Amino acid sequence: LVGSLAGLGLATKVTAAPLLLIPLLYPRGWRAKLGACVASGMTFAVATLPAWSQASRFLAFQSQIIKGRGLYGLEMLPDVLSKGGRLWACARQEWCFFVVVLLSAAVVAVQAWRSRPRRHSPAAASEARLLLAVTAVELTEIALLLKQPYQARYLVPALGLVGLNLSLLFMIAARQGRRVSRRVAAA
Repeated sequence: LVGSLAGLGLATKVTAAPLLLIPLLYPRGWRAKLGACVASGMTFAVATLPAWSQASRFLAFQSQIIKGRGLYGLEMLPDVLSKGGRLWACARQEWCFFVVVLLSAAVVAVQAWRSRPRRHSPAAASEARLLLAVTAVELTEIALLLKQPYQARYLVPALGLVGLNLSLLFMIAARQGRRVSRRVAAA
């Protein structure tokens, strides 16, 4: 399901490409990762079937964007903001998104730093992997924003994940709260 959703997202919006990180980071084991990637590719192929005749034009346009500078990779449409200016404009306009992403990145970093060989429940490990995958998608979306002139619509795929971020953060906080209260009760 995760792979199919990522493939469908990519078929509908190119800036959803970072969603492909979820099938690579979230499933446990190589067989599950491969299955999710195959599902993603098949869903993408089926969803874009009507546009296959225009694939060469689409790829040429994407190449122009990647290689060029300015709006849509055209020099004649210059970008007036620096990369820092784009990031600042985005952070000012989408401040709530940035707060959630930064908090998620901090939780992922702390979990990675504190990870020791100890037993985690399967649910806790799954939550941590999913938070890592979602945060990676959001950070990649922000990095993509720095390539082109800033427009909030480029963040749509990442903005759609904010609710999942918040849910995961609340579940992890609740799990940590229970762990702390058990330690206090045992002391």
